[in-house]
Amino acid sequence: MSSENNPIDSVEELILSQEWPYERLSSVELACDVAGRWCDYRLHFVWREEERILQFFLLFDLTIPPSKRDNVGILTAQLNSNIYMGNFEIFPQESCPVFRHGLLLPGTRTLSESLLAEVIDYALSACEKYYPAFQFVILGDKKPHDAATMAMIDTVGEA
Repeated sequence: MSSENNPIDSVEELILSQEWPYERLSSVELACDVAGRWCDYRLHFVWREEERILQFFLLFDLTIPPSKRDNVGILTAQLNSNIYMGNFEIFPQESCPVFRHGLLLPGTRTLSESLLAEVIDYALSACEKYYPAFQFVILGDKKPHDAATMAMIDTVGEA
């Protein structure tokens, strides 16, 4: 899959193949909903022509109360030190946790389906892994360090 004109077209093709509900917000912007294990995520793509960057965000279905904002900020900093690409932030417009990443597409706007699928899978995996840490801090009154430590433990098997 590729689009010589606009990488958002390539994103749209992949989303159609996944049968995710979506809306094309403009020629350079698309949003879709993705069901996760812990919540539904809002996946938002923006093509930044001047910078030649395809940016995307996965917004969590969690609202951060003002009283928890500082602790969530500390948590995001701790979690970010454990991921290799992209980062967690607090999305100011929605007051929710968000995973953000950008793909630099220099000299071309061609985007392969396999690369896009792998990057989205990585982002979803990071969100799924660390969603409980955000829940612990936002809903469970846990300290950021404790929540991050619990989320970073890889479990094997099922209980």
